Amino acid sequence: MAVELLVDEHESRIGPTPEHERPFTDAELRELRGVLEADRRMKWLMASARVGAIWIAAIAGTASLLWDSVVRFVLHVAGK
Repeated sequence: MAVELLVDEHESRIGPTPEHERPFTDAELRELRGVLEADRRMKWLMASARVGAIWIAAIAGTASLLWDSVVRFVLHVAGK
């Protein structure tokens, strides 16, 4: 028969704190904040670039259609 030990998660431990439970130092917190801020800025930059690319594509498409219409109108008026 297997015996299972139940451990309360709030129970204090004897010995060194495991690495994954050690609180962050001030230097680590500053570094994490820097990484988070860089991530936010990169997301903003990519979103802005995407919007800019959409505007450029829309303007290029409109200019292309407008040019085609002008050429067809001129050819129609000229009788060709």
